[in-house]
Amino acid sequence: MLKKIVSYILTFVVAAFVLISLGKHYVFKYGNIQIAIQYESLQGEDITLYWNKSKGFSAENKLTQTTKFGEYKYEYEVRDLDSLLEIRIDPYEKIKYAIIKKLTITGLQNNFELTHFEKCSSSGLVIYPFKDFCLLKRIANNNDPYLKIKIPKESKYVLKKIESGDIILITICLMMAMLLSYLLTPSIIKRFSNHTLLNTVLFFFFVLIVSSHWTNHFLKFYTPPANLENRRLAQEPNVDSILIQPKQYFKKYDAWFTDHFDYRQILVKTNSYLRINLFQTSPIPNAMFIGKNFEFYSGNDLLIDDVTGKRRLNEQEMNYIYQNLKIKYNTLKDLNIGYYVTMPPSKQTVYEDLLPSYLRKQAKSDKMAKQLGDFLVKNSVQYYVNVIDILKQRHKYFPKERVFYQYDIHWSERGAFFAYQILMNNIRIKYPWVGNTLQMNDIKLDTVYTNQADLAKLILLSEQYKKETYEMKFENSDSIKETIENGVFTYPVFRYFNPKAVGKVLVYRDSYSEQWKKLIAHHFRESTFIWDQNIRLSQILEYKPDIIIQENCEMFLFDLFKPIILNEKK
Repeated sequence: MLKKIVSYILTFVVAAFVLISLGKHYVFKYGNIQIAIQYESLQGEDITLYWNKSKGFSAENKLTQTTKFGEYKYEYEVRDLDSLLEIRIDPYEKIKYAIIKKLTITGLQNNFELTHFEKCSSSGLVIYPFKDFCLLKRIANNNDPYLKIKIPKESKYVLKKIESGDIILITICLMMAMLLSYLLTPSIIKRFSNHTLLNTVLFFFFVLIVSSHWTNHFLKFYTPPANLENRRLAQEPNVDSILIQPKQYFKKYDAWFTDHFDYRQILVKTNSYLRINLFQTSPIPNAMFIGKNFEFYSGNDLLIDDVTGKRRLNEQEMNYIYQNLKIKYNTLKDLNIGYYVTMPPSKQTVYEDLLPSYLRKQAKSDKMAKQLGDFLVKNSVQYYVNVIDILKQRHKYFPKERVFYQYDIHWSERGAFFAYQILMNNIRIKYPWVGNTLQMNDIKLDTVYTNQADLAKLILLSEQYKKETYEMKFENSDSIKETIENGVFTYPVFRYFNPKAVGKVLVYRDSYSEQWKKLIAHHFRESTFIWDQNIRLSQILEYKPDIIIQENCEMFLFDLFKPIILNEKK
């Protein structure tokens, strides 16, 4: 009798779960928003809507409609959302002109409406505001025009409520589940008549757990959060390769399944929380490790080998980099362009005293950056700007003034500011028109806590270990205008225009230049920042800079082997 009752209950629970999950994803209005865009363009042009719910835009999170004659309002429904950070409107890639009047988003805790778009971030578009609409004009030769709209903090959360229609559907699902349990239970009992109740229940739950990943793809009862780890996930292998390279295929498939398992983040986050809070150890020691005073460090192999002395530059490597920099300098000198190269240090270099004890014991002097710096100074390379020593000195004499974030690999706004002063003072020797550098009393730093600490994100504990950043404000910063253009690979080109300065600068950079953008823009009429370590003649001819700065962080020291690119294949 007990087995019969338990079988009825389990069958009813599974049936109800399956039916309600299907209804939630395909029918119910729970966690859905509606976006309406009043938009006019030529007939037959696509208008695509992207949405960012946690980390960036992706091809999976988009909806496309095609414009029709006489239709000026396009509505999109986005399902299964907890929050909405920003949206992106992508007009047709060959658009010439379009009119956008209003954007409304309903279904948020505070519904959002926008009628003026001229202050929105955009790429490839010129926005002309009028009284009741904005005219959009595509910039010539730009094949990816878009408008990016940030959702205000008070509106970003999606309103989740069950409507009367949803209650009726849930009731129908429960009634159908009862019917299914009545019809299926006798055959289930007959099949498991020779097994104990405990074995039956354990088998039942084992099948549910093992199949949950695949059933979730169909039922959509759980929406895994977007990837927050600061790395590229494994790609699904091509099925055709299973016949040619079966071992490679299954190895790649295993990596893909591990990275995309629906409950992966729950398991990783739980493991990270327990290991850090109970044992004070890193959950992924090959990717990050924890030092003295709970300082997070990158586990990058090159950085570790540099600390322990396993990797050093030989004379031939240093000479190759020197000759490569010399060629760049002379080439740009012939074009009447100044050239400066600088190398932001890693946290391992500046915060060497906070490394774990086992690494401090293995630490060797004269790291690769120091080797290369001494070699360049020995050869009188005036265009190499050493910012490593200033940060090591700041940390030594003012340890409470953090020059690196605690849970991130990057330098802080303070660290970036001191390095900026050294860089610009070196440039000012030859180019006095860049003006004096800003001083600390010219800067206002407002503390901001974010969930963007990259090493904390790596272990999915960004909410627990927040990034303490500073919002920099200084006089005349409002006069500096920012535009964003298509860039190399997936990184946009940032351009700044300062009417109160003269000259042009082109900065080839990596992520360490994020805090430099408006500081350097303070000194130049036009400042262009390209996330790439390849100096390209085509870009030099396009932007016509007076000065080129190559910022190449210590972690990617070997990018200095890259030559200047004079001829590019179209």
